[in-house]
Amino acid sequence: MNNKSSTRAILEGAMMTALTVVLVLAGFYIPFMSLLVFITPVPLSMVFLRQGFKAGVITVITSILILLIFLDPISIISMASLFLVGIALGYTIYRKMKTFSIIVVTFFTSLFSMITYFVVMTKILGIKIADTMFKSLEESKNMTLMFYKQLGIKEDSYNQISTMLSSLTETTKILLPLGLIIGSLLIAIVNFYLLSIILKRTGYQKIEPLPSFETWRLPTSISIFFVLVVLLNLFLSKYNIPNMNVILINSFMAFMIAFFVDGMAVIYYFMKKYNWSKVAKTLIIISSLFIPMFTQILAFVGLIDVAIDLRKVFDRK
Repeated sequence: MNNKSSTRAILEGAMMTALTVVLVLAGFYIPFMSLLVFITPVPLSMVFLRQGFKAGVITVITSILILLIFLDPISIISMASLFLVGIALGYTIYRKMKTFSIIVVTFFTSLFSMITYFVVMTKILGIKIADTMFKSLEESKNMTLMFYKQLGIKEDSYNQISTMLSSLTETTKILLPLGLIIGSLLIAIVNFYLLSIILKRTGYQKIEPLPSFETWRLPTSISIFFVLVVLLNLFLSKYNIPNMNVILINSFMAFMIAFFVDGMAVIYYFMKKYNWSKVAKTLIIISSLFIPMFTQILAFVGLIDVAIDLRKVFDRK
C-alpha cells in the first residue's frame, strides 16, 4: 500500500513539475502568453495539498533545476517568488483555513516575495528594476510622441499629448507601490479561484467559495481611515517631508480602488436583482472600467455604501 502511495506521489509530482515548467516556458517564449507564469502556483499547491510538504518541496526544487536549463538565473529568481505563493496557497488549504485567511496569507506571501525580489535584484545583484521599468516607460512615451509627430498633427495637439503622456508616466512612477500591492492581491485571488475550481471538479476537497460579488461590501470603519488620509494629506502637504507625497497618493488611490469595487458590487447587486440582460451588465462593466466619469461615479457610490449600506436601505423600501 505504501509503495502504491509512494508511486502515485512520484507520478503526480512529475506531472505537476512538467505542467509548471510548460507554463513558465510558454509564458516566457510564446507571444501574448506571458500571463501564464502567474498561475504557476496552482500545480505546485496541488502537490502540497495532495501529497504533503516533502513532495511539494521536491517538486519546487525539481522545477527550478529544469528551468535552469532554459532560463537565466535572474528569471529563475523571479519565478521562485511565485513558487513561494504556491507553497503558501497549498499549505493554507491543507490546514483547512477559512477562505479569507487563505487569501490574506497568500497575498502577503506574494507581496513579501515581490519585495524580496526587488531587494535581491537591487542590493545584491545591483540591477535596479524600478529604474529599468521607468526607462522603458520613457522610451514608450518617446516612441508614441515620435509616431504622432510623423503623422503631422498640429503643434498644439502634439503639446497636449506630450503633456498628457508625461503626466501619465510620472503618475505610474509614483503608484509603483500600489501596483505591487494590487498585483499581489490579484495573484492570490486568481490562483485561489483556479485551484478551488480544480479541487471542486476533481472532488478532492471542498473549499469555502468566495462570497458572491454582489454581496461584497467594505466595513464601515474603512470610511474613518479614509477621512484620516484626506486630513493628513491636507495637513502634511504644507511640509516638505521626503516621500510623504508618494505614501499619501498611494493610500488615497488604494481607497479609491476599494470604493470603486464596492460601488461595482452595489450596481451588480441591483442589476442582478432586477434581471438586467447580460449585454447590459457587460456594457456597464466595460464602461465603468474604461470611462473615467463612470469610474468616479462608482467610487462615490462605494463610499456612500460604506457609510449607509445602500443595499439594505433600498431593500427596506
